Amino acid sequence: MTVLKSTLATVAGGATLVVYAVGVAVSLAFFPGRFRITQSYLSDLGNATLNPRGALAYDVGIAVAGACLFPFFFGLRVWRTDVTWRNRVLGATRAIGAFEGATLILIGAHPTGAAHVTWSNAQFFSNLLVLGLGTTALFGHPRFVKAIGYFAIVAIVLQAAALVLILLGRSSPLVEWLTVITTLVFVALVALISKDNSAAAR
Repeated sequence: MTVLKSTLATVAGGATLVVYAVGVAVSLAFFPGRFRITQSYLSDLGNATLNPRGALAYDVGIAVAGACLFPFFFGLRVWRTDVTWRNRVLGATRAIGAFEGATLILIGAHPTGAAHVTWSNAQFFSNLLVLGLGTTALFGHPRFVKAIGYFAIVAIVLQAAALVLILLGRSSPLVEWLTVITTLVFVALVALISKDNSAAAR
């Protein structure tokens, strides 16, 4: 059995989750009034007009989280096998994942306006591709936990629903929150099983 020898994806994936969660928590703490996930989008946390004291925390948090995705996706090279098509799909996942990281940085840099909408939509679309391609590439790997793959299917359905609602002009704050939460959990789970398992393999 191939031993996964790198902890890069584990460290970077964990950092992505922690940094983003801290950014959200701090910005929520400073949000004026009551914040309801059924009525308010995540981007509202980074809007200085709506959240004058907490917007910076969210914007910095999402940008740093995006930067953390670069080493995370690079670290997924440990999942390469001798199956050519699977490696190609994994390569596409890593490339699109890097693009998604860039979109998060740009969302943080443009918390409002047309540029924000453009990069947010790009992030939603790239995230759907990453979830779909990544699950396809990893699902048959001998060290991949199938339960994580089934969870990813739920995340994919939610992400697809979010995109459909956006295209119909009926985007939902709650669906957006659910897509982000499930995606972060997926990243955390993949990061966890990407750690160095040499001791367990022996």
